Amino acid sequence: MKYLSARRSAAALLVTPVALAGLAAVPAPALAAPNLSVALQTQFDFDDDGADCAVTFADNAPSKSLTDNGATVTQAWADTGTSVSDGNPADITDVAASTSIAMSATPIGAAGATIKGAARASASARPRLATSVCKADARAQSTASGTFVLAQPMWVTLSAQGSGHGAIQVAAGSMDGPAAVLAADRGTGTATALLPAGPHIVSVLVGAHATTVGRRAASYSGSFTIRLAPLGEASPVTGNGRSHVTLGARSCTSNTVAAGLTGKVKKAKKVVVEVNGAKAASFQGKKLKKRAFTVRAASRSKAQVTATITLRNGRTVSVSRSYLPCS
Repeated sequence: MKYLSARRSAAALLVTPVALAGLAAVPAPALAAPNLSVALQTQFDFDDDGADCAVTFADNAPSKSLTDNGATVTQAWADTGTSVSDGNPADITDVAASTSIAMSATPIGAAGATIKGAARASASARPRLATSVCKADARAQSTASGTFVLAQPMWVTLSAQGSGHGAIQVAAGSMDGPAAVLAADRGTGTATALLPAGPHIVSVLVGAHATTVGRRAASYSGSFTIRLAPLGEASPVTGNGRSHVTLGARSCTSNTVAAGLTGKVKKAKKVVVEVNGAKAASFQGKKLKKRAFTVRAASRSKAQVTATITLRNGRTVSVSRSYLPCS
């Protein structure tokens, strides 16, 4: 078993199919309804390098299945073993590993979905003698690997964070080049990518590594979120001017954002609407009446729409809403 080496800095990256295969050795389930199928598994690897030493340990735990039904699935396992020198039965190294992972996914539909979870891995390799010819290694990994299907293009945002001695890596997207984040030790990572409609892979790994010739005990805890969002998705409306100006949905067909002036706008002196800091619309005088209007938003850009309302008493209020790109 190959182990993903930890890095002290987190980075957003693209991984190749070969690298992705190293994230989780669990085969991805076949595509099936519902829209997500993932196998959760705990994996251990006890090895001895460069000496005639025999390693014994139990098997890994069977995998558990996760679908996008909102339920949390948990898998946990622990194992111990020994590495014994063939030439000296008293030369024994105790190896141990434990892992746990909990993961959930909301239904994947037109409104998007959230896949999230937390995992932990710990490993140790402790020789009983002061000097041992056995160079034992213990590796622990909590993994999740599977597939999901999108009926329409969506944005995927990955975030991961962890602490300890080890690493967490999360990937989602096409097998040819998914978006991925890696966080190690006290690291964090984020990445965003546009996914086309169709099948995609998802993979999570949290791992720790201990060795008699280095760190003899290691543990790592990590958490992650995979957010699938429709094109042009709007954030909640904020600001104290919501009773004067409404900010509606973004249209990816017309590249516009729907907005409106309410009846309370009659108490205003002026209304200025900006998109990403540039003036997009202005109303004053007789134009200050209840009405619907739209403002333009470039397809490939996020849109931050802000309306500033100057009241007749000189006080200023505002309302804002942000939107994901359409392409």
